[in-house]
Amino acid sequence: MRAEGEILARYVLSGRTPTPQVLHLYEQALQHRPITLTLRDLLLQQKALKYPFLLPYIDAALALGRSQHPLRRKIIYMSAIVEAQTDYVDLFLPRQRSKAYIMIAGLHGVRGVWRFVIGRGILLLV
Repeated sequence: MRAEGEILARYVLSGRTPTPQVLHLYEQALQHRPITLTLRDLLLQQKALKYPFLLPYIDAALALGRSQHPLRRKIIYMSAIVEAQTDYVDLFLPRQRSKAYIMIAGLHGVRGVWRFVIGRGILLLV
């Protein structure tokens, strides 16, 4: 469970290393609110954890089609945990942006659509 937590935390934290406190809280969250996996869910989770570069695509596909999927719920648990940590507050607070940021936000939207499309293909293969 610790390795799973570290992979999900790195995904949520854009590659940053999670603190031991984050991993401990993740383990506690799963003990308090366990998530049951079907065999198919387990296969998808194993694929995502073995190949973490697939997580953004799988997450995008699950977010729009199967938002209650167990892997998606685990990502949301981890997001809630890291958002409450003072070590990562700079990732979640608003920043001063230039007017050109609207274009960057639009490109992020296009990237999100591509992640969804690729993620749907991955879900079909698993």
